[in-house]
Amino acid sequence: MQIAENNRKELEKVLLYYQDEPHKKQAAKFLIANMPFHFAYVANEIDSLKEVLKAAKSTDGIVADTIKRHWKNWKYASAAKVFDVNTITADLLIENIDLAFSAWERRPWSKHYSFEEFCEYILPYRLDNEPLEQWRKIYHDKYATVLDSLYQGTDVVEATNLLKNYIKKEGFTHSRELTIPHQGACFLYENRIGYCRDKTDFLCYALRAAGIPVASDYYYISNMHVGNHNWNALIDTTKQVIAFDFEIDDAITREIKPGRKRGKVYRMAYSIQPERIEGQYTDNTLYAKFKQPYQKDVTMYYKSVDRVDIRLNDTGEYKYAYLSIFDGRNYEAVDATTIENGKVTFNYVEPGIIYQITYRQKGRFIPASYPFRLDSLSVHFFCPDKQKNVRVRLNRKFPDWRVKGHMQTAIGARIEGANKRDFSDAILLHQVVDTPRINYNVVFLPEDSRFRYVRYKSSNERILELAELGTYKDTLVQGKWQPVKVETDTVLLREEMEKLQAVNDDDWVSFYKSIRKGSEVVLDYGKPISISSLVYIPRNDDNYVRMGDTYELLYHDGQKGWRTLGKQKAVSSSLIYENVPDNALLWLRNHTRGKEERAFYYEYDRQIFP
Repeated sequence: MQIAENNRKELEKVLLYYQDEPHKKQAAKFLIANMPFHFAYVANEIDSLKEVLKAAKSTDGIVADTIKRHWKNWKYASAAKVFDVNTITADLLIENIDLAFSAWERRPWSKHYSFEEFCEYILPYRLDNEPLEQWRKIYHDKYATVLDSLYQGTDVVEATNLLKNYIKKEGFTHSRELTIPHQGACFLYENRIGYCRDKTDFLCYALRAAGIPVASDYYYISNMHVGNHNWNALIDTTKQVIAFDFEIDDAITREIKPGRKRGKVYRMAYSIQPERIEGQYTDNTLYAKFKQPYQKDVTMYYKSVDRVDIRLNDTGEYKYAYLSIFDGRNYEAVDATTIENGKVTFNYVEPGIIYQITYRQKGRFIPASYPFRLDSLSVHFFCPDKQKNVRVRLNRKFPDWRVKGHMQTAIGARIEGANKRDFSDAILLHQVVDTPRINYNVVFLPEDSRFRYVRYKSSNERILELAELGTYKDTLVQGKWQPVKVETDTVLLREEMEKLQAVNDDDWVSFYKSIRKGSEVVLDYGKPISISSLVYIPRNDDNYVRMGDTYELLYHDGQKGWRTLGKQKAVSSSLIYENVPDNALLWLRNHTRGKEERAFYYEYDRQIFP
């Protein structure tokens, strides 16, 4: 009340309004007591960026490069912060409280939750730093009503699944083109566009308004993925946290499914969280990420090791140490702790990931020890044995989890040559019998190979996902033949026909994906041509070793950081290094193209990206 200053009377109106309704009054007190640090970013620039996003709905979320360059140097953190406690109205709070209770009390599962859980996962009028708005009525009137029509049972998981799938059918345009604060419930209701954070926000608004207790969980960095990520977490009646992704998961179940590695998981709560480190909210020497009073560590609800103890050899004058993950260029902290007698302890950490203990020095993180892989029962440090060198063969610089499924679509594919359009005289040139190990695959043909048509046909069990199909005049894969037409056996809309041209545009990332299984792509050269070699590239991420690019292999040497093992210009689809210290953590850099890189180790004659 003291912090509210001139706005105190609005808060007092709320308490007075509920003086004869003790539960609602207690809910009002919860909102007011935890309100002091909640704020919204306000700036004309944010409004302008939202208009850009609105326009991007018509371009499948793509924003023109000129617009992105214009906004490149503007950071929303420079915008003014307007605090709720100084601006919120009694009308907003009262409407929010009444509708939250209305939706909650009519749901049969509500009796399985505590009042505190209701306050945290149904009641809040905001999620993070979005605009302060009276959003709940429009969401309540639509989605509480939709849920009533979809489900009359008592299982909160089934109710969530049905409503989530209904909302999914309404559509959401994915766009990571711009960096802005949380967009807000009203904007998202009218404009379904944004990235994973915004999809998660939208679902939180809709599900909470319908009486379903959910949160938005997130990680800062993963050793398998680029950037941060948000997803929804349903609080089950069993108190189990059921994580689900708006776009990916078709069915929400209580069964724990394997998913992406997260390291440390956080949740932006409404209530002020107890300090995990004494003085963390006021100590300016602590990294700002861990000074957020509403950030809650929820890793314990996911797969985690309860406690990790690491002894440091040289702690210097540092007070804090950070649990960090290497993002392919720098260390990114995912947790913080104090150093006690040369030892650090981190609670609730996901196993199966490579971590690095770091210190923060002059605005950057520096290594405090050797990196380590955390397993369920042990910690394995990557201490390079410089007296024992090993030979390594490398073909990737980033985990292949994302492309495995795409590369597998090539299994069973047939590449044929013919001089009749119906391929009644087809000659089999190549058949893919297993998942290709690399993206760039060369096939050498007999000297007398003359064809007008070349066809890539997927197996009847798989769709076709193809990035490139090209034919060449010699065995050096030079002198590319240019087709006069690229065709398929399926009738396509104009925009799909444009995507079909991707199979012969020399861009290894662009691709064509067929609508049905057993599809084909045909290159028509107008007349028979002599073909000495051909290349096929399944849909991929271009993170394989690429001929002609310059690479550098580095190994991690503890507090000395990354040390080079030399540069090479790739002359094939793999690189050979003879002088690699055994038990070293490695990093393959491409100095020619690309940004996606991650650390790995070499074991059993192969690269392993945890």
